[in-house]
Amino acid sequence: SHYKNLFALLELAKKQGVEKVYVHAFLDGRDVDQKSALKYIEETEAKFNELGIGQFASVSGRYYAMDRDKRWEREEKAYNAIRNFDAPTYATAKEGVEASYNEGLTDEFVVPFIVENQNDGVNDGDAVIFYNFRPDRAAV
Repeated sequence: SHYKNLFALLELAKKQGVEKVYVHAFLDGRDVDQKSALKYIEETEAKFNELGIGQFASVSGRYYAMDRDKRWEREEKAYNAIRNFDAPTYATAKEGVEASYNEGLTDEFVVPFIVENQNDGVNDGDAVIFYNFRPDRAAV
């Protein structure tokens, strides 16, 4: 999926009066450059600032968040970061990705982490929009 689709969703949320948007980002690193996440994170944070809405809540490499082999031991790490807000924590998405790069990991293999903010995970009553253009990757 293209990250600019997220920008359109953010603009729609803003127009509809949504006050809080938390983004749980899944990094690619396979269909694009293996270390391209920082570029996308910077552009997305610029859009958050421009619109005055949105912030990163968690970041996961696709190895964990979109495992087609349904290995729960992988998926659970992403699930816990998103739903339970239980994962390593970094001050910013950029800081977490840079730490992963320093450990020799590429975007695909970034271990799920959460970004410090006022979010406390996905809770009852929250609305969730999931988008991915590859149905094999969006399978649950």
